[in-house]
This record gives sequence, structure tokens and C-alpha cells, in this order.
Amino acid sequence: MSGKNGTNNILGITLTKFNKFSQLLAQFMTWPPNSPDLNPVDYSVWSILQEKVYKTRITDLDDLKHGIRTVWAKLDHAVIAAAVRQWRRRLSACVKADGGRFEHCF
Repeated sequence: MSGKNGTNNILGITLTKFNKFSQLLAQFMTWPPNSPDLNPVDYSVWSILQEKVYKTRITDLDDLKHGIRTVWAKLDHAVIAAAVRQWRRRLSACVKADGGRFEHCF
């Protein structure tokens, strides 16, 4: 179609598609792709590391780095295995929630 009506129709279709795309994009932007709810280190392992590292006095950044490395090296592999097993349940919950929020399930 040419002329003013054809141009308006194309513009209308383009704007409609853009609006739908914007709505979809907004849904994903409200929950970051690097969600801590799907990262085993964030939802499980880090709190254990933090608790153990802060049992000793930290005086500077080098102490902190050393503490994290030391605790990580001694971390029981069962802790990591449990976090990975929970990840599968969390991923299933995310799929059931259609990518929406699900952290209240845990």
C-alpha cells in the first residue's frame, strides 16, 4: 500500500509490535538474568563461606582474600553437592513460575 493510509497502517503495525516487545522486555528487566535465586554460590554457598571467614578477625583486604581462599579450599564438597541438587528444584520452580519470581518457595 502506498500513500498516507498505507504508511499509517505500517506505522501502526510497527508500533504495536514495538509495544509488545517493550512489555516483554520489561518483564525480564524486573528480574535480572543473573538472579541470585538461580546461582548456587549466591543462595547457598556464600553464606557458609561468609560465616566461616568472619570467625577470625579481618584487618585488611589481603586478610579477607586469604580467608575466603582458605575456607573455600576446606569446604566440604557435600555443601556444594547439596546446592547443586537444590538448583534443579529452583530451576523447575522458575519454569513453573514462567520465569517469574519464585524465591518465596524456598
